[in-house]
Amino acid sequence: MRLTFAAVVLIACLAPAAHAQRSLGYWYVAPGGLTSSGITKFTIQMGGGGELAVGKGVSLGFEGGAVGVKRDYIHTLQGEASLNGYYHFRHSRDSRWDPFATGGYSLFFRRGTTNLGNFGGGFNYWFGETVGFRFEVRDQMQGGPVAMHYWGCRVGFSFSRLSP
Repeated sequence: MRLTFAAVVLIACLAPAAHAQRSLGYWYVAPGGLTSSGITKFTIQMGGGGELAVGKGVSLGFEGGAVGVKRDYIHTLQGEASLNGYYHFRHSRDSRWDPFATGGYSLFFRRGTTNLGNFGGGFNYWFGETVGFRFEVRDQMQGGPVAMHYWGCRVGFSFSRLSP
């Protein structure tokens, strides 16, 4: 009951910001690696997500995807879900370049779950008002006695465009 009430209050508080701002969606594929103890295995990541602007240059995002080691992709495939904050450095709709930085929480899942932190940055290059090219470098890391880094160079497309 408390969780439902908190969700309703959060939506009500964000509604004015969401009404004045537009959203952004994206799809990506990312060659990358799983690095741990000085060893790197080639990975392939893919997924999609979206952002909702909540202030000038600030947005909140959610994404889902999959990551696996290339050599044995099917047997190493894991699902991924992330909640992130974004900061877009340019606030003018006149600019085709839209550089951003991001950071947040990631959850990997297959037979169990793994909690990770993530950070990265990149840019959108807008061909028009609603379609753009997206490039991003992201590192999702798991701490502990043996640190693991799932990093990737994401290439994809963005749809729609955040308002200034």
